[in-house]
Amino acid sequence: PQELIFFSPSAGGFPSGEQADWSIHFRNNPMFSTVRLNHWYLIVPNRANREASDFLGCLIQAARGMRFEIDQPEMVAIPDDNPATYVRTLDNVVNRDPQMIMCVVSNN
Repeated sequence: PQELIFFSPSAGGFPSGEQADWSIHFRNNPMFSTVRLNHWYLIVPNRANREASDFLGCLIQAARGMRFEIDQPEMVAIPDDNPATYVRTLDNVVNRDPQMIMCVVSNN
């Protein structure tokens, strides 16, 4: 038997399907339980600022469909993608007691 996937009490369950792909239901149903994300930070190297902003727009739009409220983060631009730069920035940001910290890292 296929497992039922529950997104919220009001939405009921959806079968997981033969391929276990419930992504269409995930995008169009409220999440089971959420907390508004209103105090978070996005750490991004200067050279990736545009891509990070584009991704952030997609993230906020997708969250809206799931009834997950995400406010704009405080963007923290860093001059390079050196690990030491991330560590210094994370040390600073973590002291601000954020709900979440998202770091954009390069793939090279």
